[in-house]
Amino acid sequence: MGNLVSGALWLLILALLGAWPLSLIGAAYVAVASTFLARVYARERLSRKQEALAWALPWFGAVVLWIFLIASIGDGVAAPAWFHVWPGFVVGTPCYLAWQLSALAVRQFVSWRETQA
Repeated sequence: MGNLVSGALWLLILALLGAWPLSLIGAAYVAVASTFLARVYARERLSRKQEALAWALPWFGAVVLWIFLIASIGDGVAAPAWFHVWPGFVVGTPCYLAWQLSALAVRQFVSWRETQA
């Protein structure tokens, strides 16, 4: 739930800034990645390797998504595909971390509210 709420808030900011096509693409990513994370964490026990993969796969998905988004913004000059890899990491990694840190804040808030009730 925290991933969806956090993703929705970030995407709302994008939409309000006028980047609604980007927010639509992001909504698809957030839905898929949140479902994946929810299914992984619904398991009773996770090994360290499974936990690492649970974080790495959505992060890698974000980086790949940004690589393709950045590559599609071309200025008419053909550039090799690897040319967009570094910008994909530079943009995708902070986006993923911001999403997950704010999702953690949402989860902590919900947990705190449950203990107050």
